[in-house]
Amino acid sequence: MARVFVSHSSRDEAQASVLFEWLKSEGFDDSFLDFDKHAGISPGADWERTLYREIAAAEAVILVMTSNWLESKWCFAEFTQARALGKAIFPLIETPTGERIIAADIQSLDLTVDRQGGLERLSAELAAIAQDAQHDFAWDPVRPPFPGLLAFDEADAAVYFGRDTETKRLIERLNVGRTRGGARFVSVLGSSGSGKSSLLRAGVRPRLARDQKNWLLIPIFRPGASPAQELAQSVAIATQEAGDWRNWVSKLTGATAAENWASMARDLRAQSGHNEAQILITIDQAEELFTTARPDERALFLAMLKGALSEAVPITVMACFRSEFVDEANALPVETEEFVLQPMPIDRVRHIIEGPARLAGLSVEEGLAEEIIADANVPDALPLIAFALRELYDTRSGDGHLSLAAYRLLGDRSTELSPLENIVRTRADQILDNAKPTRTELKALREAFIPALVQVNEKGEYVRRPALRSKLPESALRLLDCLADGRLLTTKQGAADRQIEVVHEALLRKWPRLRDWLDEERDLLTLIPKLDAAVAKAKSSSPFHRHRHFLSAEDTRKSRLYRKRNKKNISRDEKMFISANAAQFSSELEGRIVLVLYTFIMICAGVAGMISEALRRVLPVWANKLDPESKKAILDITDTVLPIMTEASLLTSLFMAVFLIWSSLHSLIVKKLTSMFMFAKGRSLIIGFGSSIVMMYVMFISCLVLAYGLGSDLTRDLISENPFPEYIHYPKYELREWILDYMGIVEPPDQSEPP
Repeated sequence: MARVFVSHSSRDEAQASVLFEWLKSEGFDDSFLDFDKHAGISPGADWERTLYREIAAAEAVILVMTSNWLESKWCFAEFTQARALGKAIFPLIETPTGERIIAADIQSLDLTVDRQGGLERLSAELAAIAQDAQHDFAWDPVRPPFPGLLAFDEADAAVYFGRDTETKRLIERLNVGRTRGGARFVSVLGSSGSGKSSLLRAGVRPRLARDQKNWLLIPIFRPGASPAQELAQSVAIATQEAGDWRNWVSKLTGATAAENWASMARDLRAQSGHNEAQILITIDQAEELFTTARPDERALFLAMLKGALSEAVPITVMACFRSEFVDEANALPVETEEFVLQPMPIDRVRHIIEGPARLAGLSVEEGLAEEIIADANVPDALPLIAFALRELYDTRSGDGHLSLAAYRLLGDRSTELSPLENIVRTRADQILDNAKPTRTELKALREAFIPALVQVNEKGEYVRRPALRSKLPESALRLLDCLADGRLLTTKQGAADRQIEVVHEALLRKWPRLRDWLDEERDLLTLIPKLDAAVAKAKSSSPFHRHRHFLSAEDTRKSRLYRKRNKKNISRDEKMFISANAAQFSSELEGRIVLVLYTFIMICAGVAGMISEALRRVLPVWANKLDPESKKAILDITDTVLPIMTEASLLTSLFMAVFLIWSSLHSLIVKKLTSMFMFAKGRSLIIGFGSSIVMMYVMFISCLVLAYGLGSDLTRDLISENPFPEYIHYPKYELREWILDYMGIVEPPDQSEPP
C-alpha cells in the first residue's frame, strides 16, 4: 500500500492519532506519524532530518488542518517540502478554524461537514496512488516476466519490481527541477549491473508517460557512434516527422538552435493539449558519448544539448552513465545534477522473484527465494539472478511451477559453484558445444570479441562495446548468431547494418573461455583507449605538432597488430595514424642504430689514428737498433702504411660526421612530413622511402665533394693511382675522372706539359 506522511501540530496529537489508527484500519500500515512508538522518530534521532527523509519516502502527505497547524512554521515547512517534491497532498479540515485555504490548486476535504464521506474519498484517492505504486500497468502475457540479462523495457513496467523507492526519488528529482528550476540535466550514475537502464525504461518513463499534464516524453535512445543523428531521429519521431529526421540535425544546431528547440517544444505541447508540460529527453548508456561516438559527432551532439537546455526551452534531460564516467558527466558543457543508483539491497530480491511470477500466474516453490538470496553474495548478483530466473521460466513445468530442484540443477556440484556462479558459463559452453564449431570458427570468434566487441575502461575492467555485423570476421558470424539466439548477445538493426553487442558485462566476467581470451589479449585491449585518445588529439593539433601525440615503441607494435587483426572494423583515421606512427618509429629506430654505429666506428677510427701516430714516432727509434735490411723495411712501413692509417681514420671520422648529420636530417624530415600529411586523403607511405632516397643522394654527392676537396695525400692517391704496394691487389680506377664527369666539370688542360 501507499506510504502516507501525517503532518500535524504538536498540539493536535489526539486528532493525528485518531487519523493514524484509521489509516492502519484501511490497510495503509506503512505510514508515518512522528510520535508513534513503532513508526515514529526514534529517541535521540535527528528529528528534523528524519521528517524530511520520511516526506521524501512517502507517496502521499496528509495535513491535519487546524488553527494550530496554520500557526506552526514547521508544519508549513513540511507542506512546502512535500509540494517541492511533487507529493500528493490532502488537506483535512479537522476544526472549523482550519478552513483557511493553504493552496488554491489543492482540494481540501472538510471533515467537519461530512467526516465519513471525506474519509471514504481520501481512502479511494490513497488506494489509487497505491495501485500506481504497485505496478498497475498493462501486461502482455506473451512476454516473459523475466527478461534475463536484457534490461527491462517500457513494456515490462508491470513486472519491474524492487526499485520503487529509487523510481519515486528520481521522479521527485525531475519534478523539483520542473517546478523550482535549477539543473535540468540529471545524470543517473551506477555501476555495471546496478540496473540503470531498467530504472529509466521500466521505472521512470512509464510513470511519467501517465502524467502528460506535466511531462511529454521523447523516445529514449543510445548515443552510439552518431549521437547527434540518434537525437534527431528521436525528435523527428516525437514530432511525427520521422522521414525528415536529417533536417533536424541542422535545425537543432547553429545560431538558431535554441529557437528551433523552443518551437519544437511548443509543437509537442500543442499536439498533446498540455501547454505547461515539460519535454523529457532520455539517454540510455550515455557513456557511449566517450567510448563509441566519433569526436566530431560528440561535439555536434553537445552543441545540440546546449541548445536544448537553453533558459527559454522547457526541456529536461535524463541520462544514465556507468559510475566510472562521473568526471566526464560532470564536465559536460551544461549544468548537471547527480542521482546515484546504489546496488539493489539483498532484502528486495524476494520482490523481483515473486512479484513478476505472481503477475504472470507462476507459482514459486517455498525456499526458492531464500536459496537465491543466500547465493546472491557474488559480484554481478542482480544480472545473474535475472538470468537464472529467465532460465527457470524457460524450463518451467507445464503447470507454471518454478521449483527449487530446477534451480539447483543450474549449479555445478563437482566444482562447488552455485547456480548464480555457474549459470552463464554453462549456458555459453552449451551453445558452443551444440554448434560444434571448427578451429577456424573459434579463432574467428575470438577475433570478433577482441577487440571489436570488448574494451577495457579506465578502471581496467572489461566492458562491452557495439560492433557492426559486417565488420566482424565472416567465419565467426554463425557462432555469434548462436550466442544471440541464446540471449547472450543482442542484435539491433541500424540505419544500414545490424549491430551486435554483448548483452551484459556479466558474460565477460563469468564465462571462463572468454575471460581467458580477454586476459591473454589484455595488452591489446588496453591499447584501444590510448589509440582513440591519441588520434583525437592528433586530429585537433596543428599539422606540425601531430607527432607529439605518437604512441610509445611498445604501443606502436601493439597498434600494428591491432590494425592487422581488425582490418574491417578500424576507422580510416586510425589506419592513417598507425601508419604514420610506424613510419616515425622506424625512422627513430634507424637513427638510434646509426648513432650506435657512428659511436663504434668513431672509437675504432680514433684508436687506429692514435696507434698509427704513436707507431710513426716509436718505430724509427726502434728501427735504429736493427740491422740495415730490417731498418729499411720498418721505415718503408712507417713512410707508406702509417700515413695511410692516420688519414684513413681522419676521413672516416669526417664521413661519419656527414652520415650522422644526414641521419638526423632524415629523421626530422620524416617526422615533419608524416605529421603534416598524416590524415591527408590518398597519403601513402612513400614519404619515408622517398625522403630516404633523396637524402642518400645528397649524402653521396656531399661525401664525394668532401673527399675530393680535402686535398689530403691519401685522397689524391685514391683518385689518381694505387698507393699500396704491388703485393696488395687493389683494383685501379680513375675515380677522379668519374667524379668530374658525373658532376659535369671540364678541367682546363695542364699548361705545364707540352701538347
